[in-house]
Amino acid sequence: MTKAQVIEIVGILSSVFPDQKWSEATCKAYELFLVDLDYELAQAAVRRLASTAKFRPSIAEIRESAAVEAIGEKRSGADAWGDVIRAIRYVGSYGAPSFDDPFTARAVEALGWRNLCLGDSSEASDRARFCEVYDAVAGSERRALVSEPGRLNDAVKGLPSGGNRPLLRDGGPAQAGSISFRVGRR
Repeated sequence: MTKAQVIEIVGILSSVFPDQKWSEATCKAYELFLVDLDYELAQAAVRRLASTAKFRPSIAEIRESAAVEAIGEKRSGADAWGDVIRAIRYVGSYGAPSFDDPFTARAVEALGWRNLCLGDSSEASDRARFCEVYDAVAGSERRALVSEPGRLNDAVKGLPSGGNRPLLRDGGPAQAGSISFRVGRR
């Protein structure tokens, strides 16, 4: 986004939230921390916030809104656990599941596929551990996308049109909630 486009975004925010004063330093801070966002993505984020926020959004709120616009809402570990249960049923402990959601794949890798399939612990405890690991992985990846300059734009460029897909740290796209099974020995 250019400096002029950031100024336009700030102008939109100041007209939507007229009760809050904008100092020159505040405008410069918004410019500094939003200039790396794609202009259309920033516009969509501001439109979303203009219709939902009661007060002027912080830079962090704008960046998070841009992430939601680009890659969708954060998925819960419980939703991802459903994918794991389906994979356990269809692939089994000797198969090698391939999860399209990279956060699910990383959580399964951390806990061990065979351990999840054949574990001595109850399904409830496996579910709890998986959700904890999944939420940690997804949270750290999402924070990195939102906070690292240019990272969100790079991630969006790697998406097929339509967006709304979770991303790996390397920017590769993946569709949340779908599983492709690759059965066989590793």
